[in-house]
Amino acid sequence: MKKVFLVMSLFLLYSCSDDDEGGNGDRIDIEAIVNDPNAEFIYFEDGETQYYYPDEFFINNFSNSYLEGSDQLNINMRYDKQRQYYCYINISGADIMNRQYPYTLDETSVGNFDGDVELQLLDQFNRADVAFGPDDDYNYFGGSISKQLSLTVNSLENNVIVASFEGVIETMTGKQINVENGQLRVFLN
Repeated sequence: MKKVFLVMSLFLLYSCSDDDEGGNGDRIDIEAIVNDPNAEFIYFEDGETQYYYPDEFFINNFSNSYLEGSDQLNINMRYDKQRQYYCYINISGADIMNRQYPYTLDETSVGNFDGDVELQLLDQFNRADVAFGPDDDYNYFGGSISKQLSLTVNSLENNVIVASFEGVIETMTGKQINVENGQLRVFLN
């Protein structure tokens, strides 16, 4: 009887881990990652849930690039560990390569025509008939144009962008993720 109790106790102990949407299973020590100057990542939280997109899950079919002619910075196609969500950040119309930092993109910058930012999580396991259509319950979106998201570029040196962000992203059916403690460091091509 003691062996059965011990086996069941161990099973319960290891099966009740605090899993996160980003698919990492264990809590991420974001401070250690932020303090590593070679770490490339996108990270944010929603309460206890962590969303973490490290460089090893970067999909290089579109690159992290600044498109000078259209004044657009794309931070593209990063998978979480389970490869369920693409994470995509776009900064446009901000003349971001020529700003003094820190520089914040939010509803004020949109109103002054000083640029905007958007964040998307695209669910690869569940597909809507039309992505971002009226019945899409899977893909999340938010931006400064819709007054849902703000992003502060803290530095952009040697083609490395470091930024923080917060706000709300939501599906077209109204499911929301409260984006808290958002941080990124991405190396531009």
